[in-house]
Amino acid sequence: MAGSSESYTLTDADLVWNRACAGVCDDARPGDIALASLFQLDGPAHNGGVLHALECLEPEALQAALDGFAYFGLSEPIAVLKRAATAASSLSERELDDGDADEALSAEYWVAAEGILEAFRQHYSAHAEQFASIRS
Repeated sequence: MAGSSESYTLTDADLVWNRACAGVCDDARPGDIALASLFQLDGPAHNGGVLHALECLEPEALQAALDGFAYFGLSEPIAVLKRAATAASSLSERELDDGDADEALSAEYWVAAEGILEAFRQHYSAHAEQFASIRS
């Protein structure tokens, strides 16, 4: 709020989320690994499109990202990403360069992925022990 002296204090969940944005921490637990792996795909998908994200990831990293979505119960993004991978393998270079397919798939992904933060928060609230401590 403009002019308000109130400030937002980051929660433990916020700190875990922010830490995962930088990658897997040294003492990572399953939740940390799932979240960081998911971000390896989600960031490039939002910045360059779904087909770009799929192209950038090695098969192991792609599988880890899909596993990350599954870990948080996010089946819709997985379905979109699998359709995108199938489409990418069947599109010609010209169709890929055109960008229409990527634009449509990316729009579908962005809608499907809107629930990432809420799914993480719910999971963290119920299973904080599945994430490394943020306390030193």
